[in-house]
Amino acid sequence: MVAEALEVQGNAADDAYGVKLDVFEGPLDLLLFLIRKDEIDIYDIPIADVTRQFLAFVEMMETLHLEHAGDFLVMAATLMKIKSRMLLPADPDADEEEEDPREELVRRLLEYQQFKEVAGWLEDRQDSHRDHFYRGAALDTGEIDEPEPDPLAAYGSASLFDLMSAFRTALSAAPKADYHEIHQLEVTTEERMEVVRNILEDRHRVQFSSLVAGLPRIVLIVTFIALLELIKTGQALARQSASEGEIWVYRRDENPSEPAGARSSTG
Repeated sequence: MVAEALEVQGNAADDAYGVKLDVFEGPLDLLLFLIRKDEIDIYDIPIADVTRQFLAFVEMMETLHLEHAGDFLVMAATLMKIKSRMLLPADPDADEEEEDPREELVRRLLEYQQFKEVAGWLEDRQDSHRDHFYRGAALDTGEIDEPEPDPLAAYGSASLFDLMSAFRTALSAAPKADYHEIHQLEVTTEERMEVVRNILEDRHRVQFSSLVAGLPRIVLIVTFIALLELIKTGQALARQSASEGEIWVYRRDENPSEPAGARSSTG
């Protein structure tokens, strides 16, 4: 089991270790991710399927000791409540048609999606105004350099859930080891962080699938935790070539125009 494998890593390092993300993505972000990934009609959410996928992510977050995992349990309970209400037969004696149990959730998702779109628009506007100078401002145009093209402009940000989805795929494809072999293998987060740093130092970028290919399950798990820590501390960032495309891990200085605290792979 994954949980048993993590116990080994915990014994080799700090038992209380957990990944604490600077840019937190909440339960509604995960629901919108699942809706987008499966191209679901937000007004007709298949609650049973979405609940199953949501719970799989929650289990993964608890296994990896991700911060705020408890917030997702509340949403999981809400989804299961909606699912149970949808399974109940309609009251034949009701005077009015009963409200769709999903209606409140859809309203919350639409509102949250609008807030995210507005926040993104404001962020884009802020970025665009950095290169505007207004009349009356003292400016030495001779000191202005043409901005260098962003080498990662063609790649979109990979969210935490994009990374977790790729991790889940890699975990299912990892070589299976028996119980005794798992407990004989010792690996720490610090060791795997150093391995990833060395790879990025040599190659500058690497595909996530290549980074974890062929690793035993315990090493794969700890490598993923190490990658999240590198991203959190601004030493690496993750980009996705297209929707549901390959995720690339970059050395942070490969994108010097983006500050260390900017929204990238966990935002």
